[in-house]
Amino acid sequence: MTIRATVGGAITLVGIAGLAACGPVETVLITNVRIVDGSGAPAFEGSVRVAGDRIGEVGDLTPKRSETVVDGAGHVLAPGFIDTHSHHAGGLVEDPEALGAVSQGITTIVSGVDGGSRLPVTELFDDLSADPVALNVASFTGHG
Repeated sequence: MTIRATVGGAITLVGIAGLAACGPVETVLITNVRIVDGSGAPAFEGSVRVAGDRIGEVGDLTPKRSETVVDGAGHVLAPGFIDTHSHHAGGLVEDPEALGAVSQGITTIVSGVDGGSRLPVTELFDDLSADPVALNVASFTGHG
């Protein structure tokens, strides 16, 4: 897992297989963060435990023995954001890390919203399946 603090102070988790500096780990505890859980409730202080590629626990958590602990330094930790009007899909084959989107906390993009899309759309998804990218991708089928 790579943890990036964005300009807005949000924390973005990229690739949850292991901390880049520490190698693979089973669990990571991110402490000292303001958690926005996507429910519409106000942000709250706490910690988030990531187990493998899943969020395991959220709340007032104590580190486990031999668990990697990351100090979130009071930043906001939130679920990924969806860019519903994206033009990133055209460049994902060349830039699968999509750092321009991922560093903003975007985890899902929707392309083809201006009436143009790669045709047939199945070719786009075949390419993205062959070489997976850092984002989830949805696409409208273009009318133009």
